[in-house]
Amino acid sequence: MSRGINRRPVWRSLRIRPFLPIAVVAFVFSMGTVYGAGATAGMWWLLLLLLATPIRVLLRSLRSAAEGTALPSDPALGGTP
Repeated sequence: MSRGINRRPVWRSLRIRPFLPIAVVAFVFSMGTVYGAGATAGMWWLLLLLLATPIRVLLRSLRSAAEGTALPSDPALGGTP
């Protein structure tokens, strides 16, 4: 194994620490908004989110296939399937 390569964990290279307070406030605000809208609106939000996720993945894979590029999760690139 080579010791010359600096392999930092991914989370350290993102440098998210300065934005963490903003992210926490945004998350609390979002959860308060969903709570304030009521249970029915919250369930519709969750349902639509769950329905949209496979569609987004499908469209992204179709776009990458049309461009001839592999997705980052492609095992050929060292990602997990």
